[in-house]
Amino acid sequence: TDLKQLAGRTEIWLERQRPALPAPARQLVANIGVQLDLLAPQLQNLDTNSPAAHHIRKLVADDLPELVSGYQRIPANLRKEPHAGRTPDETLVGGLQMLEREIGDAARNLAAGEMDKLATRERYLQLKYQGIDAED
Repeated sequence: TDLKQLAGRTEIWLERQRPALPAPARQLVANIGVQLDLLAPQLQNLDTNSPAAHHIRKLVADDLPELVSGYQRIPANLRKEPHAGRTPDETLVGGLQMLEREIGDAARNLAAGEMDKLATRERYLQLKYQGIDAED
């Protein structure tokens, strides 16, 4: 998927999966949708070959769909049975919580770069138009 369309397409796909997920996971899917909405505009200008783009593509196009699809491959009658100390429902919720945090962190990290650029631009303008001696 094109990086510019990745967040939107993933959100649409994830929303289609929502009815088949357990109740706690449905709220997390909604939260992830909000994170994807915040991320989408930032992906419009992101260099597709950058490490950040690679990380986001892996997170949103690989890890998230594989977690949800892996859960869905487990027969419904076995999803409440403990396996390795947790039920598949609990494992899904735990994975979605981690992915929600990671997507949010990725959006914040991209925004931090833009905020730094904005602060640098403002400082440049101060120096240019107010002079070096004018301090805040």
